[in-house]
Amino acid sequence: MNQADLSAWATYYGLSFPVLQDTNAATDRLYDPNSRSRPTYVLIGPGAEILSIGSPVTASAIEAALPNPYP
Repeated sequence: MNQADLSAWATYYGLSFPVLQDTNAATDRLYDPNSRSRPTYVLIGPGAEILSIGSPVTASAIEAALPNPYP
């Protein structure tokens, strides 16, 4: 995803604030240098089943959680 994609996404959802592409997490580290206040990642599957907690969710994990076939 590039900055143009992010801008289009923000426009689609009617966001009126800037959306930042922070590829190397440089801005993120300014606010949280020790990575202590990260949100918890939770992948919730069909039926509200918790599939994963605490680690970033990968595209393959999301695809595996989607109903098969995906609509």
